Amino acid sequence: MREPTTQRLFTAVKAVLATAATHLDDPALPTPATLDAAEEALGRTVDAIIGALAAADAERRADLLRLLARVLRTEDRLHRTSVAAGSRQRAAVERGLEALRGCGSTDELVRSAAPIALAACQAERVVLSRVRDDVWSPWQVAAEAPAAATHRPGRRHPVALDDLPRERRVVRTASVVREVVGPDEHGCTVVVVTAPIVVDGAVLGILEAELAPAVVDRSTDAVVQRLGDALGRAFEVLAVRDRLAAQEDVAMRLRGALAPRAPSGPGPADELPTAAVGARPVTVVPAGAADRSALLSALTPRQRETLELMALGLSNAEIAERLVVGVPTVKSHVTAILRAAGALNRVEAIKRYLDGEPPSMGGADAPPP
Repeated sequence: MREPTTQRLFTAVKAVLATAATHLDDPALPTPATLDAAEEALGRTVDAIIGALAAADAERRADLLRLLARVLRTEDRLHRTSVAAGSRQRAAVERGLEALRGCGSTDELVRSAAPIALAACQAERVVLSRVRDDVWSPWQVAAEAPAAATHRPGRRHPVALDDLPRERRVVRTASVVREVVGPDEHGCTVVVVTAPIVVDGAVLGILEAELAPAVVDRSTDAVVQRLGDALGRAFEVLAVRDRLAAQEDVAMRLRGALAPRAPSGPGPADELPTAAVGARPVTVVPAGAADRSALLSALTPRQRETLELMALGLSNAEIAERLVVGVPTVKSHVTAILRAAGALNRVEAIKRYLDGEPPSMGGADAPPP
């Protein structure tokens, strides 16, 4: 007959085996958290059996060895299931990263980022937000089920960053923060993993994933961090692409404006003396081009980019979106442009830029944009 201590060990081991079998035989895919917990429990069971073997007699040792064999078989099966689940999770993350890299425009990226991140990290809800001038603003939300949005509607209006401890910590440290939130009035508890979206070395956005505790494991923070990093790089690439496209559009318009026009009749051009054979050619610079060059040389590179986007008809908010800066920064650039062009307003500044008109001193005290 087994001693009470041995009997308690057998009872505890069988309970652990039953729990592990439940996870393995469940038609639903076992979650990383349940697999981790079951593996840890089996590991402790193995240690307990090995410890009991040293003091067991021959009969008890045989029983313990058979029990150990069962535990090791279950542990191996659980490990293979965990590896397969990890592979599926990694594949989902890679699909998400590839989808982010495949976005062809900033608008497409903004529309798609939250749903892509939701699927990649198996979250209940994903919130994308912007951070500008120490103010947090909601941007995009994607939820697995309507209940997630109903039970946790979240903040809908801009909030000072100092009033949001978790978001402030993410922005200040540019690192991932994990926090358990709840239970709320509906009895729901979620794990919130928050990662920065870094663009050109500055945290301009936040990726916030709300997950059920059962799906959170050791790799969750790294997954959300990878998605945040990928979003930042995608915004950088698309911003450069949009900037180059805008510059090319402005260049085409400038080439059209500077193209020589055929004379309509005899004029001074017909009376220019013919250059002697072998004479050194003379390059004539149109006055408009010289005036335009003088205006551009008075601006910083960022102000020149702002002027090019103004010429395309973009508003201050749209320019801020393209250049990934705050609207106050754009307004500062526009003010400098008006002053350099001697213009009273945006229209006048754009006209002088495109037509190559010389700056007017009358706009030195131009009103704010």
